[in-house]
Amino acid sequence: MKFCKTYQEYMQGQKKKLPGVGFKKLKKILKKCRRQDFHDVRTCPDHCPVCDGSFFPALLNEMSAVVGFFNKRAQKLLELHLASGFRKYVFWFKGKGRGGHVALIEEGKDLVTYALINAVAIRKILKKYDKIHYSTQGQAFKSQAQSMHIGLLQSPWLFELMAFHINLRETKTKSSKTPALFEGCSLKINDGKPSLACELFDSVKLDIDLTCSICLDTVFDPVALACGHIFCYMCACSAASVTIVDGLKSAEPKEKCPLCREARVFQGAVHLEELNMLLSRNCREYWEQRLQTERVERVRQAKQHWEFQCRAFVGFGKTYQEYVQGQKTKLPGVEFKKLKKTLKKCRREDFHDVRTSPDHYPVCDGSFFRALLNEMSAVVDFFNKRAQKLLELHLASGFRKYMFWFNGKHRGGHDALIEEGKDLVTYALINAVAILKILKKYDKSHCSTQGQAFKSQAQSMRIGLLQSPWLFELMAFHINLRETKTKSRETPALFEGCSLKINDGKPSLTSELFDSAKLDIDLTCSICLDTVFDPVALKCGHIFCYMCACSAASVTIVDGLKSAEPKEKCPLCREARVFQGAVHLEELNMLLSRNCPEYWEQRLQTERVERVRQAKQHWEFQCRAFVGI
Repeated sequence: MKFCKTYQEYMQGQKKKLPGVGFKKLKKILKKCRRQDFHDVRTCPDHCPVCDGSFFPALLNEMSAVVGFFNKRAQKLLELHLASGFRKYVFWFKGKGRGGHVALIEEGKDLVTYALINAVAIRKILKKYDKIHYSTQGQAFKSQAQSMHIGLLQSPWLFELMAFHINLRETKTKSSKTPALFEGCSLKINDGKPSLACELFDSVKLDIDLTCSICLDTVFDPVALACGHIFCYMCACSAASVTIVDGLKSAEPKEKCPLCREARVFQGAVHLEELNMLLSRNCREYWEQRLQTERVERVRQAKQHWEFQCRAFVGFGKTYQEYVQGQKTKLPGVEFKKLKKTLKKCRREDFHDVRTSPDHYPVCDGSFFRALLNEMSAVVDFFNKRAQKLLELHLASGFRKYMFWFNGKHRGGHDALIEEGKDLVTYALINAVAILKILKKYDKSHCSTQGQAFKSQAQSMRIGLLQSPWLFELMAFHINLRETKTKSRETPALFEGCSLKINDGKPSLTSELFDSAKLDIDLTCSICLDTVFDPVALKCGHIFCYMCACSAASVTIVDGLKSAEPKEKCPLCREARVFQGAVHLEELNMLLSRNCPEYWEQRLQTERVERVRQAKQHWEFQCRAFVGI
């Protein structure tokens, strides 16, 4: 029996009229479009009047109707299966769940048959088109349909029905005489990598890889994007630049799939709950381990989200004022309220010529940027001095430690020191947020980018809080506390989500600060191209090995960076006068020596030889200069 007759009998045998492919009608259209009817074979099929007229548009509409119907029916079927509690009784009351579990499986079987027979019909009619026209236009149309998300075999609901079938087979339902949805469908695990495999029709096999392309691990809490690619839910959220609380529906339309780079794929993402159940049952150890790590991350993101919502509801200006007023002593800060009042006077509509640059606004030239610059300088100086003193207290030992205690600087013990560090980090971050927000408000009021330009200028003047080397030292101090015995004590953490990451032997300090802002500090020296050893941060913020910095400044290790000439420039940004105020990052040095012990020992030996050589040369030169050549 020909497939056309089989297809017609199947469609006529349904109780209700279902959307389908007009197989007979499309075959009749193709009969009119024979190659011998055209004088120039090379012009077909692009210029074929039948193709341009009715064949492809008709097939496209029919495919859209079939896929739309299949997706809706599969979604309702799986909702019924997964329903529990009150929702289950509501479905039963509406008549959706009547007929029991067996009727549900029968409906699933009919739905799979409907999907497969229509997929065969589409495949055959496109093959016939290519055969008549001696072309590959049919295959090109098939690819185009897939890119428009109207491919039956790429539907995420088909993947869900496959997982539903395997779940039924592996549970107690196996004992009851219920029909199978698929033939030869299974979950395969090769080298710890799972995949869904199924033989469909005409030796066509469907093989779905269940490895997330972002985290390179088995998909956890999987979602299928509109393009058909499957990812972990959390990985998809990070790719879409949204939080777990906001969800994928809140993703921007411009965000693209990490694999196919197609836009507008996150809003229509499908949560694969049946597949989630299947994987959790077959990969139990991995699932429990991943569940714990995911729970920590979800709690952290939820906490950040609601903190941000509270700040947005109350208003940051009020939050900042409450923080400043809550301090025991008056600290340098950004006059947030005063600067906002200044901006209210400077609205774009108050000026006749909108085309003039923001540089010519009287408020900008008068008080705004000058006041902000002075406040930023005071905040950064205060933070740097306090951080320096705090770390000196922490690193003090021997007689120096007792001197600090005698002067009253070390009273309160270790916990008081950590509390002070926590307060200092909070002070730095809240002032950094205040500066960012007031500059954003300036740009919004003036419809300009002068705020961003001022921010860059402030960084070049070394008054950026997030570029301060003492902030890097506090991050290292935080990780050192967490990794040593202090972990057992109930002491507050200085940063949230701060860690030392080592990728391919290249370490970096990372920390999540505020409003999804991240700080990522590369710890590779740009001179020797290796992990920084005995690190120093120059005034411009760049970090180098101490010996590399000395060679760049044309000074010996004995003389030190303070003796460098003012004309000497940073090897990266080429800025002068950066060596005299270099900061020795001792906390970072301790952190790296503990996490890279083999490299540290090897580098220590080579550095010792070089230091001895330079010291020997220095004192020989001094002796010759004293005695006389």
